[in-house]
Amino acid sequence: MKNKFRIQFVITCFYLMFTMFSVTGQDYKPSTQKAEIERTNAYARQLENYLKLYLVDQYDQRAANAWHRDYSSIDAFERSVESNRAKWKSVVIKPPVLIKSGPLNRRLFIIEGIQGEWIELPLGAITAQAFLAFPAGTGSQKKVPIVIVQHGISTTPESPFRIGASHEYAKELLNAGFAVLVPMNLMSIERYVSFLVTPEDYIFLTGWLTEFTDHDVVSLICPRPLLLQHGKRDLIAWWPQVMEEFNIARNHYEKLKIEDRIQIDMHEGVHEAIIESGIKFMTKWIGLDSNIKSK
Repeated sequence: MKNKFRIQFVITCFYLMFTMFSVTGQDYKPSTQKAEIERTNAYARQLENYLKLYLVDQYDQRAANAWHRDYSSIDAFERSVESNRAKWKSVVIKPPVLIKSGPLNRRLFIIEGIQGEWIELPLGAITAQAFLAFPAGTGSQKKVPIVIVQHGISTTPESPFRIGASHEYAKELLNAGFAVLVPMNLMSIERYVSFLVTPEDYIFLTGWLTEFTDHDVVSLICPRPLLLQHGKRDLIAWWPQVMEEFNIARNHYEKLKIEDRIQIDMHEGVHEAIIESGIKFMTKWIGLDSNIKSK
């Protein structure tokens, strides 16, 4: 009898629950799919507008409270941005503390007919690796200017010595009398950044867009010489906006009366190195005959 009663009780409860939800379901009138999509899109526009308001429209006001540049002299200028440089390092870049843990290893290495050395420095669990080469007729004992040649995404230290977007510019630097150090960077790495499907690689740096737009970052480079190269068909940035940002950045140099130290080569090409303007600029400012006094 008890089991029969229990079965009847369970059936009764199930019937009452089913009836209740059925009635509730009949009374509920859900939004149409179109209305739901429109609501979601409206919210997305709201978030996008807020992001633009905060990062773009309110940037100048926020930056005015963060930057206090003194253009009375070069020394005064560098002192005035020292706190911003420290913040860039500690908040935005946040480099890890890597300590040398062994001797520098060097071995003969040849890239595209250029004889140099592959150097490797132990830094605990990882190593720093690079290709080092000196101009013909010189060696590590002779004082020559050195250029750190970075290779791009999806390339290797060999790329700046080859024909392509790099136009063998590492070779051209050697021919012009510069030593070259080409650090090894990752070609690519599988990463999970968002649900956004894109062929581009993106990074997130804390505090970057909120206080360190390009023309402000340039003030951390100033008074050092700076050459920018950009192709009008380079999809990394729209060239009119590059020119707009450059003109703002140039103000730092103009106010210090050293406007000859900043230049831009806006060419008709793509994302590529331009040999002529690059070699000419570096020969002037860091060549053996240069007289620049900036740090």
